[in-house]
Amino acid sequence: MAPSFGFRTALPGSLLMMGIAAAVSLNCGGSTKHNSSATNTVDGSGGSSSGGTSSATTDGSSSSGGTSSDASSTTASVESTSGGTSDAATSSGGSGGTTSATTAGGAAGSSSVDGAAGAAGAGPEACLADEVDCGGVCANLDTSPNNCGACGEACPSGDVCQLGMCVSACSAPLVECASGCADTGSDARHCGACNQACASGEVCSGGNCVCPAGELVCADGCVDLTSSSTNCGACGNVCAVNQVCSQGSCELACSTGLSECMADCVDLESDAANCGACGVACGNAQVCTGGACACAPGEELCGDVCLDVSADFFNCGACDNRCGAGEVCLDGACTDVGCPTMQAECGGACVRLANDSNNCGACGVVCTGGQRCTNGSCVCPDAGEFCDGACVDTNLTPAHCGACGNVCQSGEVCSAGACVTACAEGTTECAQSCVDLLSDAGNCGACGNACTGGRVCDSGVCVCAAGDEECGDAAVCVNVQASRANCGGCGIRCPQGLVCQDSTCGCPGQKTLCGEECVDTDNDEAHCGGCDSACAGTCASGQCVP
Repeated sequence: MAPSFGFRTALPGSLLMMGIAAAVSLNCGGSTKHNSSATNTVDGSGGSSSGGTSSATTDGSSSSGGTSSDASSTTASVESTSGGTSDAATSSGGSGGTTSATTAGGAAGSSSVDGAAGAAGAGPEACLADEVDCGGVCANLDTSPNNCGACGEACPSGDVCQLGMCVSACSAPLVECASGCADTGSDARHCGACNQACASGEVCSGGNCVCPAGELVCADGCVDLTSSSTNCGACGNVCAVNQVCSQGSCELACSTGLSECMADCVDLESDAANCGACGVACGNAQVCTGGACACAPGEELCGDVCLDVSADFFNCGACDNRCGAGEVCLDGACTDVGCPTMQAECGGACVRLANDSNNCGACGVVCTGGQRCTNGSCVCPDAGEFCDGACVDTNLTPAHCGACGNVCQSGEVCSAGACVTACAEGTTECAQSCVDLLSDAGNCGACGNACTGGRVCDSGVCVCAAGDEECGDAAVCVNVQASRANCGGCGIRCPQGLVCQDSTCGCPGQKTLCGEECVDTDNDEAHCGGCDSACAGTCASGQCVP
């Protein structure tokens, strides 16, 4: 397997039952971090990506452009730059083996070890979705010992980097790989084992390097057969010069609602690689909604990447708001009282291990392939099945029709879990899948028309779920009952340190708002037992003790 990645965003169509679980992304400003998740990639044929990811509570997405990625057998973690030539990788304190990286465009990039400078004047074209540019080096701030939590923050000798924090040893089930703590079930640099990197276009899911959901492996990599003009409907099926690939078939024109981009038929309203216009790619962890790039529901744009500021030690409640020593980030506010019952501290943030897809059952365990965290285990939603590293609906997926690996042949469609020659009444064929255009989020109202930004398909129209509102210039569905940026309504932001509960801004945990400050009236001498109730002695359990 090649030690390079070159991830770009692709939004598969009807083959994808649910979107890939929340991707993690990181900014390139040097102070922002974010936990990682599986990402989608672009059509490996070299053409534009197609289709649209059905968005659930968080949409999976990845960076655009190609990059070399960190992967090395040296003791220091390898982080990569891109350039025109292949350079030798040099470890900190010694010399390492030569590592060449290949960008998505096919050019060789220069790979350097963590913390080492790249070629003069050179920098990474685009880091992976879980990496940032640290002085020309792509680094994963969750695992990089030389850039742990922020660029330039090196762990002391003998420590390892775990979820952006320097610790003495990795917490199980994370594994120490190159002085960083990796989840070998989801880390594309250490997939299944340390230094076992996935090839460009692949993702790591369940400890195996696989194609993203909705894509299949062909001679030129992972491709979306519904839109790839060089692999249209089947590997190696190249459309003629005057044809386009629309819904897996070579046609003279794209289907209604789709647009031609380099002979590939895409939905400009939802395709993150062609958002609003051909070749306009959304940045790290952004989704395409209504033809504009936006952060997924529940995330905010910090620099040029999307972050969940409700659970980020380095961006708690707002971009670049770093919690202090001894504090944790709880529901978007820094607190020194620790995490509440039923929550655990992971990387300086309070999370619920029972339902956090980036910390499922244990810190750093990432659910991949569209799985969600349920009772501390990664499972496929809506009775889906985990096939080839992704959740699929075997009722309508032609590559897994009725069961994993049961492929419908040319001329057949997948209908109600069986390969047949025609779709049943009330359903429509979209790329060999028999779907209900009134309710299918990947084909809402028409084949290839995908609902994004947290929307669901209702009566053939993409809408927000009940209780959510569309907020933002590039509107996404927001739960205004819990969103700090839209508390009780769009654009109503809670002040720093406050959280949104039941559409009202208030203090986190058991603290009380006294003036503009959240205080613990159980032990605050200035507010002992209540606001402005000063205590000349010691405040204990809300009582003033002389």
